[in-house]
Amino acid sequence: MDNRHNKTSFKKGQSGNPKGRPKKGMSNAELFRRNSKAPGILEKIFDIASTLGTGKKEHKDAMVCAKLIADKMIPTLKSQELEVSGVDKGYVVIPEQKPSEKE
Repeated sequence: MDNRHNKTSFKKGQSGNPKGRPKKGMSNAELFRRNSKAPGILEKIFDIASTLGTGKKEHKDAMVCAKLIADKMIPTLKSQELEVSGVDKGYVVIPEQKPSEKE
């Protein structure tokens, strides 16, 4: 058994991967940035999203495009635990939400 162990183990001071970690390819985002059609695609997304709420002229994908833009511009907030220290009992007051004014 000792002979088998010596054949499969690495020699002391020698790397098991002499060529190192393989380099990663480009991410999808980087590929998109380098694409010459990217500015036109983004412009089209904004054009379609801008038709939202225009009635009969509204593009069928206006909501999808608007959501795509909003998701990238406004990050999703993750819930976090609220810790109140130094107080035996207390209250957390959340301000009342006021209805938004419609234009």
